[in-house]
Amino acid sequence: KKKKAEKTFAQAELFYRRAIHLRDSSATEEASEVFTSAAEEFRTAAGQWQESSLEEDSLFRAGESFFFADAYSDANHTFELLVERYPNTRYHDIIQTRRFAIARYWLHFYSVEPHPWYHINWLDETRPFSDLHGNAMRIFARIPLDDPTGRLADDAILAQANSKFVSRRYDEADQLYADLRTMYPTSEHQFSAHLMGIKTKLLRYQGPQYDGDALDEAQQLVKQIRTQFPQESADDQQILNRSEREIRYRKAEREWSMAKFYDRRRSYGAARFYYQLLAEDYGDTPYADKASTRISEIRDRPAVPKQKMKLLVKMFPDSSPELP
Repeated sequence: KKKKAEKTFAQAELFYRRAIHLRDSSATEEASEVFTSAAEEFRTAAGQWQESSLEEDSLFRAGESFFFADAYSDANHTFELLVERYPNTRYHDIIQTRRFAIARYWLHFYSVEPHPWYHINWLDETRPFSDLHGNAMRIFARIPLDDPTGRLADDAILAQANSKFVSRRYDEADQLYADLRTMYPTSEHQFSAHLMGIKTKLLRYQGPQYDGDALDEAQQLVKQIRTQFPQESADDQQILNRSEREIRYRKAEREWSMAKFYDRRRSYGAARFYYQLLAEDYGDTPYADKASTRISEIRDRPAVPKQKMKLLVKMFPDSSPELP
């Protein structure tokens, strides 16, 4: 069993070296064929002596051979099998580099020529059988799970987030940017994760009738960027200032919406509170002048509307609980 596997591995190594020689000699097509033969031999060797260092080496060599033969689906499948069977494999760095390159190539191909997930690929071995975009995103998602401390873990999360952003799936993109900021505080992509987080949160915000947490979170990110990244924030000062103005405007819009709500109900006390808030705290927005004008118009109006049909209301029992 061991000797048979070692013999097969040695034969596969001969194929592999010959393929490298052909590739270096610019005999590309012939090199791909020999790389494919080497990959098949390495997979055979792996099956002949399982749960051994030879199986680990064979699976890695098979994945490399498929990769150089441009059979990227087979390469990725083989690398995933290796990581699954040997979670602590010494080949992690190279494997993740290859898988990241495959996923990036598929994502680029999809951006140039997008296809629906059910589109079938019959001829091109460089691409998966179907769902080009989905398979690329799955690889990016698997990289930080398989090797959380690897050097490409944060790159993979950023690639996912950017793809979700381009696809206008802002909730998912926002979560991924947040994961990057939280899980990889020393990442070189921290500034990008903060800046894109602001953009994503503003796009997630649906208007004054909906939850405003996204605006508060975006405002907090602007403060963090100015504090943590003084150099980068200076270079992107225009973007940050524009984002900050938009956040202020949207928050003022929310207060204006609340003021108008109470104004329509003739609850002028509550309306005056929100108008006053706008006039004092949002002087840099167009709502401040509108609020000041409206305050003067309703200054002498009662704080709460008069009770209509008092006699009819008194006929019904008081619903408030009795005090002891």
